[in-house]
Amino acid sequence: MKKRYIALMLLVTIAFTGCTKGGTATVKPAEPATEATATEVASTEVAEATEETVSAAETKEAEGPTEAASEEEAKLVKPVTIEHQIKQYRSKDGTCFASAGRTYFWLNDEMAAKYPKLNDVLKKRRDEDKKFLDGGGMDEMVSMAEDAANDGGINMLPFYEYTDEDLLRFDDKLFVIGGAYDDFHGGAHGTYNSIYVSIDSQTGEVLDANDFITDRDAAVTAVYDALLADEYYSENLYGEYENIEEMKDVISDEAESGNLIVTSYGGEYYVYFPTYVLGCYAAGDFLVKLTADEAKGFNEDYLTDMTLSMATLTEIRNTSLPDGEVDYTAPEMVEYTPENPSWKHFSVNSTPDELHSTIEFVKKESYKDKFLDDWEIEHGFINQSLPYTDEDLWVFTPMDEVDYFYDFQTLEVANDNTGEVYRFYLNYVMNGPDDEAGEYSKGHMNQYVQYAVKRGNVLYVECKYNGYSNSNPNSSYIVAIDMDTGKLIWRSDPLVANANNFVITDSSLICGYGFTDEKDYLYELDLQTGETVQKIKLDKAPDEFILVGAKLYVFAYDVAYEFDISEG
Repeated sequence: MKKRYIALMLLVTIAFTGCTKGGTATVKPAEPATEATATEVASTEVAEATEETVSAAETKEAEGPTEAASEEEAKLVKPVTIEHQIKQYRSKDGTCFASAGRTYFWLNDEMAAKYPKLNDVLKKRRDEDKKFLDGGGMDEMVSMAEDAANDGGINMLPFYEYTDEDLLRFDDKLFVIGGAYDDFHGGAHGTYNSIYVSIDSQTGEVLDANDFITDRDAAVTAVYDALLADEYYSENLYGEYENIEEMKDVISDEAESGNLIVTSYGGEYYVYFPTYVLGCYAAGDFLVKLTADEAKGFNEDYLTDMTLSMATLTEIRNTSLPDGEVDYTAPEMVEYTPENPSWKHFSVNSTPDELHSTIEFVKKESYKDKFLDDWEIEHGFINQSLPYTDEDLWVFTPMDEVDYFYDFQTLEVANDNTGEVYRFYLNYVMNGPDDEAGEYSKGHMNQYVQYAVKRGNVLYVECKYNGYSNSNPNSSYIVAIDMDTGKLIWRSDPLVANANNFVITDSSLICGYGFTDEKDYLYELDLQTGETVQKIKLDKAPDEFILVGAKLYVFAYDVAYEFDISEG
Protein backbone atom coordinates (compact mmCIF):
# COMPACT_ATOMS: atom_id res chain seq x y z
CA MET A 1 0.00 0.00 0.00
CA LYS A 2 1.46 3.31 -1.09
CA LYS A 3 1.73 5.81 1.73
CA ARG A 4 2.68 9.46 1.79
CA TYR A 5 3.09 11.77 4.73
CA ILE A 6 1.57 15.18 4.89
CA ALA A 7 0.99 17.23 7.98
CA LEU A 8 -2.34 18.68 6.96
CA MET A 9 -5.72 17.09 7.57
CA LEU A 10 -8.16 17.79 4.75
CA LEU A 11 -11.72 18.38 5.84
CA VAL A 12 -14.77 19.58 3.97
CA THR A 13 -16.19 20.92 7.23
CA ILE A 14 -14.57 24.32 7.94
CA ALA A 15 -14.04 25.23 11.59
CA PHE A 16 -13.22 28.92 11.25
CA THR A 17 -15.38 31.49 9.52
CA GLY A 18 -13.06 34.47 9.95
CA CYS A 19 -13.76 38.12 9.21
CA THR A 20 -15.72 38.75 12.38
CA LYS A 21 -14.56 42.12 13.61
CA GLY A 22 -12.37 41.70 16.64
CA GLY A 23 -13.21 38.01 16.92
CA THR A 24 -11.09 34.93 17.24
CA ALA A 25 -11.71 31.23 16.79
CA THR A 26 -10.82 28.71 19.44
CA VAL A 27 -10.11 25.02 19.11
CA LYS A 28 -9.75 23.06 22.31
CA PRO A 29 -6.76 20.74 22.68
CA ALA A 30 -7.37 17.02 22.95
CA GLU A 31 -7.52 17.11 26.76
CA PRO A 32 -6.44 19.65 29.38
CA ALA A 33 -3.34 19.04 31.45
CA THR A 34 -4.04 17.62 34.88
CA GLU A 35 -3.48 19.98 37.72
CA ALA A 36 -0.71 19.44 40.25
CA THR A 37 -0.71 20.70 43.81
CA ALA A 38 1.54 23.59 44.81
CA THR A 39 3.84 21.24 46.75
CA GLU A 40 4.46 19.25 43.58
CA VAL A 41 5.57 22.27 41.58
CA ALA A 42 9.29 22.25 40.96
CA SER A 43 9.35 25.92 40.03
CA THR A 44 8.37 27.92 43.13
CA GLU A 45 9.02 31.13 41.19
CA VAL A 46 6.05 30.33 38.95
CA ALA A 47 3.72 29.87 41.92
CA GLU A 48 4.88 33.04 43.71
CA ALA A 49 4.55 35.19 40.62
CA THR A 50 1.08 33.84 39.92
CA GLU A 51 -0.38 34.44 43.40
CA GLU A 52 0.39 38.16 43.25
CA THR A 53 -1.29 38.83 39.92
CA VAL A 54 -4.35 36.60 39.50
CA SER A 55 -6.91 39.37 39.99
CA ALA A 56 -5.18 41.78 37.62
CA ALA A 57 -4.89 39.13 34.92
CA GLU A 58 -8.52 38.08 35.24
CA THR A 59 -9.57 41.70 34.81
CA LYS A 60 -7.48 41.99 31.62
CA GLU A 61 -8.95 38.83 30.14
CA ALA A 62 -12.49 40.00 30.84
CA GLU A 63 -11.94 43.14 28.75
CA GLY A 64 -12.13 41.06 25.55
CA PRO A 65 -10.53 41.89 22.18
CA THR A 66 -8.19 44.87 22.01
CA GLU A 67 -5.88 46.43 19.47
CA ALA A 68 -2.57 44.58 19.19
CA ALA A 69 -0.30 45.17 22.17
CA SER A 70 3.36 46.02 21.84
CA GLU A 71 5.94 43.43 22.93
CA GLU A 72 6.57 45.32 26.17
CA GLU A 73 2.86 45.63 26.96
CA ALA A 74 2.27 41.93 26.38
CA LYS A 75 4.83 40.88 28.97
CA LEU A 76 2.60 40.79 32.00
CA VAL A 77 3.49 39.37 35.37
CA LYS A 78 1.68 36.06 34.93
CA PRO A 79 4.15 33.33 33.96
CA VAL A 80 2.70 32.90 30.46
CA THR A 81 0.61 35.24 28.34
CA ILE A 82 -1.17 33.71 25.32
CA GLU A 83 -2.19 36.23 22.69
CA HIS A 84 -4.63 35.32 19.89
CA GLN A 85 -4.25 37.94 17.19
CA ILE A 86 -6.25 38.35 13.96
CA LYS A 87 -6.07 40.51 10.86
CA GLN A 88 -8.51 40.80 7.99
CA TYR A 89 -8.72 42.50 4.61
CA ARG A 90 -11.96 43.97 3.27
CA SER A 91 -12.96 45.60 -0.01
CA LYS A 92 -14.53 49.05 -0.13
CA ASP A 93 -18.01 47.53 -0.27
CA GLY A 94 -17.31 45.52 2.90
CA THR A 95 -16.61 42.15 1.26
CA CYS A 96 -14.14 40.20 3.38
CA PHE A 97 -11.34 38.87 1.18
CA ALA A 98 -8.94 37.36 3.65
CA SER A 99 -8.66 36.71 7.36
CA ALA A 100 -5.81 35.25 9.36
CA GLY A 101 -4.99 34.54 12.98
CA ARG A 102 -1.90 33.56 14.91
CA THR A 103 -1.19 32.63 18.53
CA TYR A 104 1.77 34.11 20.41
CA PHE A 105 3.30 32.89 23.68
CA TRP A 106 5.10 35.28 26.04
CA LEU A 107 7.06 34.55 29.21
CA ASN A 108 7.14 37.16 31.95
CA ASP A 109 10.51 38.54 33.08
CA GLU A 110 11.05 35.96 35.80
CA MET A 111 10.30 33.00 33.53
CA ALA A 112 12.33 34.49 30.67
CA ALA A 113 15.31 34.78 33.03
CA LYS A 114 14.87 31.23 34.27
CA TYR A 115 14.32 29.69 30.80
CA PRO A 116 16.29 31.97 28.44
CA LYS A 117 16.59 29.46 25.59
CA LEU A 118 12.88 28.67 25.71
CA ASN A 119 12.19 32.40 25.66
CA ASP A 120 14.35 32.77 22.53
CA VAL A 121 12.43 30.03 20.73
CA LEU A 122 9.06 31.59 21.59
CA LYS A 123 10.28 34.99 20.41
CA LYS A 124 11.42 33.47 17.11
CA ARG A 125 7.96 31.90 16.63
CA ARG A 126 6.31 35.27 17.31
CA ASP A 127 8.57 37.08 14.86
CA GLU A 128 7.83 34.59 12.09
CA ASP A 129 4.07 34.75 12.68
CA LYS A 130 4.07 38.56 12.84
CA LYS A 131 5.84 38.65 9.47
CA PHE A 132 2.97 36.64 8.03
CA LEU A 133 0.27 38.98 9.38
CA ASP A 134 2.20 42.17 8.61
CA GLY A 135 2.86 41.17 4.99
CA GLY A 136 4.45 38.24 3.24
CA GLY A 137 2.08 35.31 3.51
CA MET A 138 -0.96 37.50 4.26
CA ASP A 139 -0.34 39.65 1.17
CA GLU A 140 0.00 36.51 -0.94
CA MET A 141 -3.28 35.15 0.40
CA VAL A 142 -5.06 38.43 -0.35
CA SER A 143 -3.70 38.33 -3.90
CA MET A 144 -5.01 34.77 -4.35
CA ALA A 145 -8.42 35.87 -3.05
CA GLU A 146 -8.47 38.79 -5.52
CA ASP A 147 -7.69 36.42 -8.38
CA ALA A 148 -10.52 34.13 -7.32
CA ALA A 149 -12.95 37.06 -7.14
CA ASN A 150 -11.87 38.39 -10.53
CA ASP A 151 -12.50 34.94 -12.00
CA GLY A 152 -16.08 35.15 -10.82
CA GLY A 153 -15.49 33.29 -7.60
CA ILE A 154 -16.59 36.00 -5.17
CA ASN A 155 -18.81 33.37 -3.53
CA MET A 156 -15.66 31.43 -2.52
CA LEU A 157 -14.41 34.23 -0.26
CA PRO A 158 -13.07 34.77 2.29
CA PHE A 159 -9.73 33.02 2.16
CA TYR A 160 -8.39 32.41 5.64
CA GLU A 161 -5.57 30.86 7.62
CA TYR A 162 -5.63 30.36 11.38
CA THR A 163 -3.47 28.77 14.02
CA ASP A 164 -5.27 28.57 17.34
CA GLU A 165 -3.09 27.22 20.12
CA ASP A 166 -3.16 26.67 23.87
CA LEU A 167 -0.60 25.73 26.48
CA LEU A 168 -0.89 22.09 27.54
CA ARG A 169 2.16 21.84 29.80
CA PHE A 170 4.90 24.05 31.30
CA ASP A 171 7.40 22.76 33.88
CA ASP A 172 11.16 22.35 34.13
CA LYS A 173 11.11 19.64 31.42
CA LEU A 174 8.62 20.58 28.74
CA PHE A 175 6.71 23.49 27.23
CA VAL A 176 3.93 21.82 25.21
CA ILE A 177 1.72 23.69 22.75
CA GLY A 178 -1.46 22.12 21.37
CA GLY A 179 -4.22 23.33 19.10
CA ALA A 180 -5.25 23.42 15.47
CA TYR A 181 -4.36 24.86 12.08
CA ASP A 182 -7.16 25.66 9.64
CA ASP A 183 -7.06 27.32 6.23
CA PHE A 184 -8.97 27.87 3.01
CA HIS A 185 -7.13 29.11 -0.08
CA GLY A 186 -9.81 28.29 -2.64
CA GLY A 187 -10.95 24.99 -4.09
CA ALA A 188 -13.46 22.48 -2.84
CA HIS A 189 -12.40 22.61 0.80
CA GLY A 190 -9.72 23.89 3.10
CA THR A 191 -7.19 22.03 5.20
CA TYR A 192 -7.21 21.26 8.88
CA ASN A 193 -4.76 19.58 11.22
CA SER A 194 -4.01 19.35 14.91
CA ILE A 195 -0.87 20.97 16.30
CA TYR A 196 1.44 19.51 18.93
CA VAL A 197 4.77 21.21 19.62
CA SER A 198 7.05 20.01 22.44
CA ILE A 199 9.91 22.28 23.48
CA ASP A 200 12.60 21.39 26.01
CA SER A 201 12.25 24.06 28.70
CA GLN A 202 15.99 24.08 29.44
CA THR A 203 17.59 23.81 25.98
CA GLY A 204 14.86 25.35 23.80
CA GLU A 205 15.12 22.36 21.48
CA VAL A 206 11.95 21.37 19.62
CA LEU A 207 11.64 17.65 20.30
CA ASP A 208 10.59 14.94 17.86
CA ALA A 209 9.51 11.32 18.29
CA ASN A 210 13.06 10.05 18.74
CA ASP A 211 13.47 12.23 21.83
CA PHE A 212 10.52 10.51 23.52
CA ILE A 213 11.02 6.90 22.37
CA THR A 214 13.52 4.63 24.12
CA ASP A 215 12.55 1.33 22.49
CA ARG A 216 11.11 1.72 19.00
CA ASP A 217 9.71 -1.80 18.66
CA ALA A 218 7.94 -1.62 22.01
CA ALA A 219 6.62 1.87 21.27
CA VAL A 220 5.30 0.84 17.85
CA THR A 221 3.53 -2.15 19.38
CA ALA A 222 1.99 0.03 22.10
CA VAL A 223 0.63 2.50 19.55
CA TYR A 224 -0.56 -0.27 17.23
CA ASP A 225 -2.43 -2.04 20.05
CA ALA A 226 -4.05 1.21 21.19
CA LEU A 227 -5.29 1.98 17.66
CA LEU A 228 -6.91 -1.42 17.26
CA ALA A 229 -8.36 -1.31 20.77
CA ASP A 230 -10.38 1.76 19.76
CA GLU A 231 -13.57 0.51 18.09
CA TYR A 232 -13.99 3.56 15.83
CA TYR A 233 -10.35 3.66 14.76
CA SER A 234 -10.11 -0.06 14.09
CA GLU A 235 -13.25 0.00 11.96
CA ASN A 236 -11.68 2.63 9.69
CA LEU A 237 -8.23 1.06 9.62
CA TYR A 238 -9.03 -2.57 8.78
CA GLY A 239 -10.28 -1.47 5.37
CA GLU A 240 -7.00 0.30 4.59
CA TYR A 241 -4.74 -2.76 4.63
CA GLU A 242 -4.85 -6.22 3.11
CA ASN A 243 -3.03 -7.33 6.24
CA ILE A 244 -3.50 -5.05 9.24
CA GLU A 245 -0.01 -6.00 10.46
CA GLU A 246 1.31 -3.78 7.64
CA MET A 247 0.27 -0.81 9.73
CA LYS A 248 3.08 -1.57 12.14
CA ASP A 249 5.59 -0.91 9.36
CA VAL A 250 3.98 2.45 8.65
CA ILE A 251 4.14 3.45 12.33
CA SER A 252 7.74 2.23 12.57
CA ASP A 253 8.78 4.22 9.48
CA GLU A 254 7.18 7.36 10.89
CA ALA A 255 8.95 6.86 14.22
CA GLU A 256 12.33 6.17 12.61
CA SER A 257 12.14 9.29 10.43
CA GLY A 258 11.13 11.44 13.40
CA ASN A 259 7.89 12.42 11.65
CA LEU A 260 5.73 10.67 14.23
CA ILE A 261 4.09 13.39 16.31
CA VAL A 262 4.57 12.56 19.99
CA THR A 263 4.11 14.61 23.14
CA SER A 264 3.41 14.13 26.83
CA TYR A 265 1.22 16.08 29.22
CA GLY A 266 -1.11 15.34 32.08
CA GLY A 267 0.87 12.19 33.00
CA GLU A 268 0.11 10.52 29.64
CA TYR A 269 1.62 10.20 26.18
CA TYR A 270 -0.15 11.31 23.00
CA VAL A 271 0.70 10.14 19.49
CA TYR A 272 -0.94 11.95 16.56
CA PHE A 273 -1.31 10.77 12.94
CA PRO A 274 -2.51 13.40 10.45
CA THR A 275 -4.76 12.36 7.58
CA TYR A 276 -3.11 10.18 4.93
CA VAL A 277 -0.44 8.79 7.27
CA LEU A 278 -2.33 5.64 8.27
CA GLY A 279 -5.04 5.63 5.63
CA CYS A 280 -6.93 7.52 2.97
CA TYR A 281 -8.67 10.86 3.37
CA ALA A 282 -11.94 9.21 4.39
CA ALA A 283 -10.19 7.32 7.18
CA GLY A 284 -9.25 10.64 8.78
CA ASP A 285 -6.64 11.44 11.42
CA PHE A 286 -5.91 9.53 14.61
CA LEU A 287 -4.93 10.58 18.14
CA VAL A 288 -3.69 7.84 20.45
CA LYS A 289 -3.57 8.33 24.23
CA LEU A 290 -1.28 6.09 26.24
CA THR A 291 -1.38 5.89 30.02
CA ALA A 292 1.79 5.36 32.01
CA ASP A 293 1.13 1.60 32.05
CA GLU A 294 0.47 1.50 28.29
CA ALA A 295 3.39 3.70 27.19
CA LYS A 296 5.88 0.87 26.71
CA GLY A 297 9.02 1.99 24.92
CA PHE A 298 8.49 5.66 25.82
CA ASN A 299 10.69 7.72 28.17
CA GLU A 300 9.10 7.54 31.62
CA ASP A 301 10.82 10.74 32.78
CA TYR A 302 8.49 12.87 30.63
CA LEU A 303 5.38 11.36 32.21
CA THR A 304 5.81 13.39 35.38
CA ASP A 305 3.92 16.58 34.58
CA MET A 306 4.53 19.32 37.19
CA THR A 307 2.36 21.97 35.50
CA LEU A 308 0.30 24.40 37.53
CA SER A 309 -3.39 24.74 36.68
CA MET A 310 -3.82 26.79 33.52
CA ALA A 311 -6.03 29.32 35.30
CA THR A 312 -3.18 30.34 37.56
CA LEU A 313 -0.40 29.87 35.01
CA THR A 314 -1.68 31.75 31.97
CA GLU A 315 -3.43 34.91 30.85
CA ILE A 316 -5.35 34.95 27.57
CA ARG A 317 -5.47 38.02 25.31
CA ASN A 318 -7.56 38.52 22.17
CA THR A 319 -6.20 41.29 19.96
CA SER A 320 -6.77 42.52 16.43
CA LEU A 321 -4.68 44.41 13.91
CA PRO A 322 -6.30 47.22 11.87
CA ASP A 323 -8.21 45.99 8.81
CA GLY A 324 -6.41 46.04 5.49
CA GLU A 325 -8.20 47.31 2.38
CA VAL A 326 -8.59 45.64 -1.00
CA ASP A 327 -9.33 47.86 -4.01
CA TYR A 328 -12.19 45.76 -5.33
CA THR A 329 -15.92 46.13 -5.86
CA ALA A 330 -17.95 42.98 -6.27
CA PRO A 331 -19.69 42.67 -9.67
CA GLU A 332 -23.46 42.78 -9.80
CA MET A 333 -24.82 39.25 -9.85
CA VAL A 334 -27.89 38.22 -11.83
CA GLU A 335 -29.61 35.31 -10.08
CA TYR A 336 -32.23 32.96 -11.50
CA THR A 337 -34.21 30.02 -10.13
CA PRO A 338 -35.76 28.35 -13.19
CA GLU A 339 -39.04 26.49 -12.80
CA ASN A 340 -39.61 22.91 -13.91
CA PRO A 341 -42.40 22.81 -16.55
CA SER A 342 -42.28 19.04 -17.01
CA TRP A 343 -40.13 15.95 -16.47
CA LYS A 344 -40.91 14.97 -20.05
CA HIS A 345 -39.50 16.54 -23.18
CA PHE A 346 -40.54 20.20 -23.23
CA SER A 347 -39.87 23.12 -25.59
CA VAL A 348 -41.18 26.66 -26.05
CA ASN A 349 -39.97 26.43 -29.65
CA SER A 350 -42.22 24.37 -31.89
CA THR A 351 -40.06 24.41 -35.00
CA PRO A 352 -36.82 22.43 -35.05
CA ASP A 353 -33.91 23.18 -37.34
CA GLU A 354 -34.51 21.95 -40.88
CA LEU A 355 -30.92 20.77 -41.18
CA HIS A 356 -28.91 18.76 -38.70
CA SER A 357 -25.40 17.43 -38.41
CA THR A 358 -24.71 14.14 -40.15
CA ILE A 359 -22.69 11.79 -37.97
CA GLU A 360 -20.84 9.03 -39.86
CA PHE A 361 -18.89 6.26 -38.18
CA VAL A 362 -15.21 6.09 -39.17
CA LYS A 363 -13.54 3.61 -36.83
CA LYS A 364 -13.23 2.32 -33.30
CA GLU A 365 -10.22 1.16 -31.32
CA SER A 366 -9.90 -0.99 -28.21
CA TYR A 367 -8.32 0.62 -25.14
CA LYS A 368 -8.44 -2.42 -22.91
CA ASP A 369 -6.46 -1.94 -19.66
CA LYS A 370 -6.20 1.79 -20.42
CA PHE A 371 -8.12 4.75 -19.09
CA LEU A 372 -9.64 8.03 -20.22
CA ASP A 373 -6.55 10.04 -19.31
CA ASP A 374 -4.37 7.68 -21.37
CA TRP A 375 -6.54 8.40 -24.41
CA GLU A 376 -6.46 12.15 -23.72
CA ILE A 377 -2.66 12.22 -23.38
CA GLU A 378 -2.18 10.09 -26.51
CA HIS A 379 -4.26 12.47 -28.64
CA GLY A 380 -3.37 15.72 -26.88
CA PHE A 381 -6.94 16.27 -25.66
CA ILE A 382 -7.84 18.33 -22.59
CA ASN A 383 -10.14 16.78 -20.01
CA GLN A 384 -13.66 18.17 -20.33
CA SER A 385 -15.17 19.02 -16.96
CA LEU A 386 -16.25 21.87 -14.72
CA PRO A 387 -14.88 24.36 -13.94
CA TYR A 388 -13.44 25.62 -17.22
CA THR A 389 -12.84 28.83 -19.18
CA ASP A 390 -14.23 29.35 -22.68
CA GLU A 391 -12.79 32.47 -24.31
CA ASP A 392 -13.76 35.18 -21.81
CA LEU A 393 -16.17 33.04 -19.83
CA TRP A 394 -15.62 31.22 -16.56
CA VAL A 395 -18.13 28.41 -15.99
CA PHE A 396 -18.26 26.59 -12.67
CA THR A 397 -20.32 25.22 -9.83
CA PRO A 398 -19.82 27.54 -6.84
CA MET A 399 -17.62 26.15 -4.10
CA ASP A 400 -20.13 27.02 -1.40
CA GLU A 401 -22.23 24.28 -3.00
CA VAL A 402 -19.78 21.61 -1.88
CA ASP A 403 -21.56 19.93 0.98
CA TYR A 404 -21.52 16.59 -0.78
CA PHE A 405 -20.58 15.70 -4.31
CA TYR A 406 -24.15 15.12 -5.41
CA ASP A 407 -25.35 18.54 -4.29
CA PHE A 408 -23.82 20.56 -7.16
CA GLN A 409 -27.13 22.15 -8.18
CA THR A 410 -26.00 25.73 -8.66
CA LEU A 411 -24.12 27.01 -11.70
CA GLU A 412 -22.28 30.28 -12.29
CA VAL A 413 -21.16 31.92 -15.52
CA ALA A 414 -18.84 34.93 -15.29
CA ASN A 415 -17.71 37.20 -18.12
CA ASP A 416 -14.25 38.64 -17.50
CA ASN A 417 -14.71 41.41 -20.09
CA THR A 418 -18.07 42.74 -18.94
CA GLY A 419 -17.83 41.76 -15.28
CA GLU A 420 -21.26 40.11 -15.50
CA VAL A 421 -21.92 37.17 -13.21
CA TYR A 422 -24.94 34.90 -13.62
CA ARG A 423 -25.98 32.41 -10.98
CA PHE A 424 -28.56 29.71 -11.71
CA TYR A 425 -30.19 27.79 -8.86
CA LEU A 426 -31.31 24.55 -10.52
CA ASN A 427 -32.86 22.77 -7.55
CA TYR A 428 -36.40 22.87 -9.02
CA VAL A 429 -35.13 21.73 -12.41
CA MET A 430 -33.40 18.72 -10.83
CA ASN A 431 -35.51 17.97 -7.77
CA GLY A 432 -38.97 19.17 -8.76
CA PRO A 433 -41.81 19.42 -8.40
CA ASP A 434 -42.70 19.91 -12.05
CA ASP A 435 -45.58 22.18 -13.06
CA GLU A 436 -47.28 19.52 -15.16
CA ALA A 437 -47.80 16.75 -12.60
CA GLY A 438 -46.40 18.08 -9.33
CA GLU A 439 -43.94 15.19 -9.17
CA TYR A 440 -40.58 15.18 -7.44
CA SER A 441 -37.38 13.55 -8.63
CA LYS A 442 -36.96 9.94 -7.58
CA GLY A 443 -33.84 8.03 -6.68
CA HIS A 444 -31.58 7.58 -3.67
CA MET A 445 -29.44 10.65 -4.41
CA ASN A 446 -29.76 14.09 -5.97
CA GLN A 447 -29.05 14.94 -9.56
CA TYR A 448 -26.25 17.44 -10.13
CA VAL A 449 -24.72 19.75 -12.72
CA GLN A 450 -22.25 17.74 -14.78
CA TYR A 451 -21.41 20.16 -17.59
CA ALA A 452 -22.52 23.44 -19.18
CA VAL A 453 -21.88 25.46 -22.35
CA LYS A 454 -22.96 29.00 -23.20
CA ARG A 455 -23.80 29.55 -26.86
CA GLY A 456 -25.11 32.99 -27.73
CA ASN A 457 -27.53 33.90 -24.99
CA VAL A 458 -28.51 30.33 -24.21
CA LEU A 459 -26.96 28.21 -21.47
CA TYR A 460 -27.03 24.45 -22.09
CA VAL A 461 -26.69 22.31 -18.95
CA GLU A 462 -26.27 18.57 -18.45
CA CYS A 463 -28.11 17.33 -15.35
CA LYS A 464 -26.74 13.95 -14.29
CA TYR A 465 -27.86 11.14 -12.01
CA ASN A 466 -25.24 8.61 -10.96
CA GLY A 467 -27.46 5.59 -10.64
CA TYR A 468 -29.65 3.11 -12.50
CA SER A 469 -32.41 4.47 -14.72
CA ASN A 470 -35.09 2.34 -13.04
CA SER A 471 -34.42 4.14 -9.73
CA ASN A 472 -34.83 7.59 -11.32
CA PRO A 473 -36.35 7.44 -14.83
CA ASN A 474 -36.73 11.24 -15.05
CA SER A 475 -32.99 11.91 -14.90
CA SER A 476 -29.86 12.49 -16.98
CA TYR A 477 -31.00 15.08 -19.52
CA ILE A 478 -30.02 18.40 -21.11
CA VAL A 479 -31.81 21.70 -20.46
CA ALA A 480 -31.49 24.96 -22.39
CA ILE A 481 -31.91 28.17 -20.36
CA ASP A 482 -32.59 31.69 -21.65
CA MET A 483 -30.00 33.88 -19.91
CA ASP A 484 -32.18 36.99 -20.33
CA THR A 485 -35.15 35.54 -18.45
CA GLY A 486 -33.72 32.57 -16.54
CA LYS A 487 -36.48 30.35 -17.95
CA LEU A 488 -36.17 26.95 -19.60
CA ILE A 489 -36.33 27.00 -23.39
CA TRP A 490 -36.40 23.23 -23.60
CA ARG A 491 -35.72 20.03 -21.75
CA SER A 492 -34.57 16.92 -23.60
CA ASP A 493 -35.94 13.44 -23.12
CA PRO A 494 -34.57 11.83 -19.95
CA LEU A 495 -31.77 9.24 -20.05
CA VAL A 496 -29.82 10.84 -22.91
CA ALA A 497 -26.89 12.45 -21.06
CA ASN A 498 -24.66 11.17 -18.28
CA ALA A 499 -21.22 11.42 -19.91
CA ASN A 500 -18.58 13.84 -18.65
CA ASN A 501 -19.59 16.44 -21.23
CA PHE A 502 -21.40 17.17 -24.49
CA VAL A 503 -20.47 19.11 -27.65
CA ILE A 504 -22.38 21.55 -29.87
CA THR A 505 -22.25 21.84 -33.65
CA ASP A 506 -23.99 24.50 -35.77
CA SER A 507 -27.40 22.87 -35.42
CA SER A 508 -27.08 19.99 -32.98
CA LEU A 509 -26.08 19.05 -29.46
CA ILE A 510 -24.27 15.71 -29.19
CA CYS A 511 -24.37 13.87 -25.87
CA GLY A 512 -24.44 10.30 -24.63
CA TYR A 513 -25.87 7.95 -22.04
CA GLY A 514 -24.97 4.52 -20.71
CA PHE A 515 -24.71 2.60 -17.46
CA THR A 516 -23.98 -0.87 -16.14
CA ASP A 517 -26.47 -3.40 -17.59
CA GLU A 518 -28.13 -0.64 -19.63
CA LYS A 519 -27.93 0.20 -23.33
CA ASP A 520 -25.26 2.69 -24.37
CA TYR A 521 -25.96 5.35 -26.98
CA LEU A 522 -24.68 8.54 -28.57
CA TYR A 523 -27.57 11.03 -28.97
CA GLU A 524 -27.99 13.96 -31.33
CA LEU A 525 -30.44 16.62 -30.13
CA ASP A 526 -31.97 19.49 -32.09
CA LEU A 527 -30.40 22.69 -30.82
CA GLN A 528 -33.68 24.66 -31.05
CA THR A 529 -36.08 22.21 -29.43
CA GLY A 530 -34.04 19.53 -27.67
CA GLU A 531 -35.79 16.78 -29.64
CA THR A 532 -33.82 13.60 -30.26
CA VAL A 533 -32.78 13.60 -33.92
CA GLN A 534 -30.87 10.31 -33.95
CA LYS A 535 -29.11 7.87 -31.68
CA ILE A 536 -26.11 5.66 -32.40
CA LYS A 537 -25.47 2.42 -30.53
CA LEU A 538 -22.12 2.22 -28.72
CA ASP A 539 -20.36 -0.80 -27.26
CA LYS A 540 -19.79 0.87 -23.89
CA ALA A 541 -21.09 3.87 -21.95
CA PRO A 542 -19.63 7.13 -23.32
CA ASP A 543 -17.29 9.07 -21.06
CA GLU A 544 -16.13 12.06 -23.09
CA PHE A 545 -16.74 13.83 -26.41
CA ILE A 546 -14.10 15.87 -28.24
CA LEU A 547 -15.02 17.90 -31.35
CA VAL A 548 -12.07 18.96 -33.52
CA GLY A 549 -13.19 20.60 -36.75
CA ALA A 550 -15.27 18.02 -38.62
CA LYS A 551 -14.06 15.13 -36.45
CA LEU A 552 -15.89 13.81 -33.40
CA TYR A 553 -13.88 11.67 -30.99
CA VAL A 554 -15.66 9.64 -28.32
CA PHE A 555 -14.13 7.64 -25.48
CA ALA A 556 -16.44 4.97 -24.07
CA TYR A 557 -15.03 3.11 -21.07
CA ASP A 558 -12.33 1.18 -22.97
CA VAL A 559 -13.30 1.84 -26.60
CA ALA A 560 -12.32 4.90 -28.63
CA TYR A 561 -14.57 5.99 -31.51
CA GLU A 562 -14.02 8.36 -34.41
CA PHE A 563 -16.86 9.95 -36.43
CA ASP A 564 -17.06 12.42 -39.32
CA ILE A 565 -19.41 15.38 -38.83
CA SER A 566 -21.01 17.27 -41.71
CA GLU A 567 -23.73 19.91 -41.69
CA GLY A 568 -26.93 19.68 -43.70
